[in-house]
Order: sequence, then C-alpha cells, then structure tokens
Amino acid sequence: MRKREVIILGSGFRGLAAAFFLSSKGANVVVLEKAPQFGGVLSGKIWEGFHLDYGCHLFDNNRKDITDFYLEMVEDDDFFVDTPVQYSSVLNGRVTHGLAIPDLSLLPKPLVSQALLELLEMVTSNSAKSSQTTLFEVLVNRFGDTASQLLAPSIEKVYGNPSKDLCRSALNQGLFKRVKLLPDDIGNLLKIMPPLDERIAVKADSNLNSPYPNSSPKFGRNFYPAKHGMSGFVRRAVDVLKSRGVSFFSSTGDMELEFRDKNINVKCQNIGHFSCDNIVSTLSPSDTETQILASRRLCDKICPIPMTLLYFKVNSHDVSSVTYSHNFDIESIAFRISNAGSYGNQYDREGQTYICIECPTNLTEVVWENPSSKVTEIWQAVISSGAVKTGAMYDNFLILQTPRSYSVPLRGYEALENQVFDLLSTHYPRLINLSSLSFSKNEIVSDVVSKLEIL
Repeated sequence: MRKREVIILGSGFRGLAAAFFLSSKGANVVVLEKAPQFGGVLSGKIWEGFHLDYGCHLFDNNRKDITDFYLEMVEDDDFFVDTPVQYSSVLNGRVTHGLAIPDLSLLPKPLVSQALLELLEMVTSNSAKSSQTTLFEVLVNRFGDTASQLLAPSIEKVYGNPSKDLCRSALNQGLFKRVKLLPDDIGNLLKIMPPLDERIAVKADSNLNSPYPNSSPKFGRNFYPAKHGMSGFVRRAVDVLKSRGVSFFSSTGDMELEFRDKNINVKCQNIGHFSCDNIVSTLSPSDTETQILASRRLCDKICPIPMTLLYFKVNSHDVSSVTYSHNFDIESIAFRISNAGSYGNQYDREGQTYICIECPTNLTEVVWENPSSKVTEIWQAVISSGAVKTGAMYDNFLILQTPRSYSVPLRGYEALENQVFDLLSTHYPRLINLSSLSFSKNEIVSDVVSKLEIL
C-alpha cells in the first residue's frame, strides 16, 4: 500500500512535532521552510560561544505522554537535564518570589478586599455572562470587575493592547488565569474548593520541586536541553527526523499551492516543485488565509508584538538561583529576565554565562529606536529583580530585535479564525491548519496529535 505523502509548511516547533508524529505513523513527510534555518523562534543565535535562546524557553513535565513524546523526538533519554525552576515577579517595585504573575496583594488593601469579595461572589453566584468576546469580559466573569481593572496595566505592558481590545483567547497565553489576592495560608485553604483553585494563586516556594500529577518520573517540573540550548534541540530533532526519512528544505522562497483532484502541488520559488496528498500548515492563519483565499481579514485581527532582547555576559558567581522573573511595573521597559545560560549549563572558561532580558515594545519607543541608550536602565532592572547579586557588573552585551516576537489576538479573532478554518476545510479538505491559539509546547503537541490523528 502506497504511503501517504504529506508536506509540512514551516519548521518551527509545530512543524517539527507534526513531522515526528506523521513519520511515526508511516507517512512520507517533507518539511518546507522559507527561512534559511530550521526551528523558527527556537533556532537561536551563537554569541561569544553561547547558544542564545530568543527569550525564555523550557519544557513542562506535567504530562508523561507528552514528555515521552519529546524524548522520542531526540531518541536520547540523557538529552535533557532536569531544571529546578525558581521564579519571581515584580510589582510596584517589590519582588515576590515563587510567583510569576502580578502580586495584587501588594496593592492598597481596600482595593484588594473589594477584589476578593467580587471574586467570591462570581464563584458562588454562578452568574456567568453569556457573551464574553474580549479578554476583559472573560476576566470580569472570572474574577470580578475590580481585579480585572487591577490587572489591566500589566496586560497592556505584556500584550501591547488594553484587555478590552484583546480577544478572549488571549487568556490562553497563560499569565492572567489566576490572581494573587491573599496571604498564602488563607489562599491554600480556599484552593481546596475547585472553582477557587482555578482562580486563586499562591506562591510556589514550597512545591516548586514537587512533581506535577501525571508527570514523568524522569524529571521534576521542568527540563531543558543539556547542551546548546533550544537550538540544540532543533538540530537533534531534525537529525532524528532525517534518519527516519523526513526530507527538509530551507530557503524555499515564496510558495504557491495548487490543489488538484488527486494531489496538491507546491511550487517553491527557489527549489522547485513538490507533490503530495495532504498539506499541514504551521504558518500563521493570517498568512494561510492570504496565500490561499487571497483575503486579509485575519491580518486586521492579530497584533504582532515587537521585541528588543538584551543579552548580558556575566560572571556565573553573580547569578542568583532565580530562573526567570516577570516585571509588571509599567515604568520598567524590561519584562522577562531569564538566566537561560545557567540552567542550560552554558559557562565559558572564565566562568561567564549569559542572561536574557525581553522588552516588548512598539516601533516608536526608544527601546526599539535606540536600545543602546537603555542598556543601563535595563541592567538596573536585572539587579532589582534579584536575578543577579547587588553590585554585579556585566562584561559585555548584545542587542537583538524582532518586529514580531509573538502575536496577540484582537477582539473577534477567535470567531474569525474558526470561520476561516471552516472555509479552508470545506474547499480544501486535504489542507490541515494547526491552531495558532495553542500557546505552550504541550498545548501545541496536543493540537498536533488531535488534528493529525485522522491522516
């Protein structure tokens, strides 16, 4: 029986996971990548001997089946190392260890008390609103109006838009599903109730090293490549897939899809033509819509967030045990500070490692137009976060910029994406689009398995 021929558009994490799953099911797989390198945002960059990640990336060990999926992708049980994670957040200039979200309990007590009363009323009244199209409406329905208002500045800093302008699906991007309003002893008592457990956050200092339910015994809560960062994972996954017969092509140039009765032709500007039974697109839905339907409705409903990234080369003795820290102060241009060099075991002969700072911005702000003028300010944010010791100095720094680090869905995006996908599946049933609303790596793997199981 002839094997099914499948072409995957894009070699980011979605594309690699899809290629692994389909090749494991016996399909002949070809991966086409428009960029010169494979891996998308995981491709990274080498700087002064360090394999830099573009931002903070970790693997979560909260589902054994998905952790096993990753281990099979690299065919090496020793490829990853267990990564004990310690995180913190900053709000109003105060650091809360063991918390990755804004610590609203630091705000004025009358506001916090009002927010808590409203949250309890929302849980006990079961008065869910029928229409929740924006992130703000979802948060009001989840926490009440006061907590939603208190979260608004942090949301606008991270997502570049007010919560009232964002689609409800922005909640899936993870940072604002719970609120911290209470001391931990009271919060832990309330979390016995499932509806409150889903909404209330407590500091995780005491259980960061305890395993998740249903996790793999191989690791604790998180793990990471033992060498060369996430780019090492990409190279290893590509090598394994090639050994299984998957073909990879980069620098394809523009691609044109031609749907015929019995097959699909893909014309690549730089490398020629390919033919297949099915196409799996990991491109952004807006790009797929533009390319195949010649319409641009989704482009107006998705907002790319520009990012300036700074990498500081520092003495490893000055680096703290904080794995990453989120700064929610709107006065600070820094957002996420991660010690990726340390948890990736990247040290040079002089004992130096690197720290990454992510600064979401827009194309008119100084941190984008003249980032070198903000280096001192950003370094001070690193010190204030506790990621390095007070008085520590950096040896060197690197600035990288991208006009599209991640994208956030604007009001109405989710419904429109569903319409576009329905239209594509009706007219092009052999084209499978992977959801852009799956955010974490584990969610992406789940989406890949559920969407491609039919092939």
